[in-house]
Amino acid sequence: MDAYKSRSIWGAWWSLPGETQSRYFSSAEVRFIKRYGARLDQIASMVVEPKNEGEQHFLKVCLRNAMPKNDAERLWLRAQLVCRYEQSIERAARADLAEHENATLRHELTSMQQAVLEAESVTMEMINELKMHRDEIPRRVDICNVRWASPLFSLSASPDRPMFEFRECR
Repeated sequence: MDAYKSRSIWGAWWSLPGETQSRYFSSAEVRFIKRYGARLDQIASMVVEPKNEGEQHFLKVCLRNAMPKNDAERLWLRAQLVCRYEQSIERAARADLAEHENATLRHELTSMQQAVLEAESVTMEMINELKMHRDEIPRRVDICNVRWASPLFSLSASPDRPMFEFRECR
């Protein structure tokens, strides 16, 4: 069945917008394809055996082993061409979209890397400044036993346990 799907244009025909069908085909041709297209597609995709000599010739035309003799064969070849063309346009558009998304992600990654580098630089400057002023600070204080009361990160304390416990660091 997968081989049928790869050769079939029937699904592609129905996915063509109406304005695309009317751009390439007359209303009589569209009606013909809608009426006989499923059978022609099955023959062209070799899902069913041709029943008569006309269908055998149609299969040969689809396999490029014979030239089309009637309007139906020419119409079907034109429908194949249009469906394949529209599918290739759609694939190209998807590839362009994927390339655009890829470029956007590369740009975001570069921006994030730059932000990390800037944050590291600022952090190093702060560390160096603290090292320079270390002797000027007589003592430091640690905050211990902080309890978070809710997912909103509000602080709470109880009478038996203070919100913060301070102690000197040495």
